[in-house]
Amino acid sequence: MDKISKKPQSLPGDVQYKLLTAFCLMSLLPILMGAYVASVLLKYPFYVNPASLMTINAVALFSLFFSFLGYQVTKQTIITLLNNQNKKGN
Repeated sequence: MDKISKKPQSLPGDVQYKLLTAFCLMSLLPILMGAYVASVLLKYPFYVNPASLMTINAVALFSLFFSFLGYQVTKQTIITLLNNQNKKGN
């Protein structure tokens, strides 16, 4: 019964900050960038011109870059947490 009544431990402040940053990089920024492009450039009738296509491609590449950057931050944070947990366990 004692184990059930224990409150779960929260993560340290810097880990929470890193995970929040990674979440924003992986999900919020690419969605906002896509919504911006859709609202500004994609209007009916859509005329294909090289400038708008280059802008759409640039935004898509930046979105992919930010998503990958968020993944790397998450991966680094999780690996650090696991290494610290293994050191405490030994």
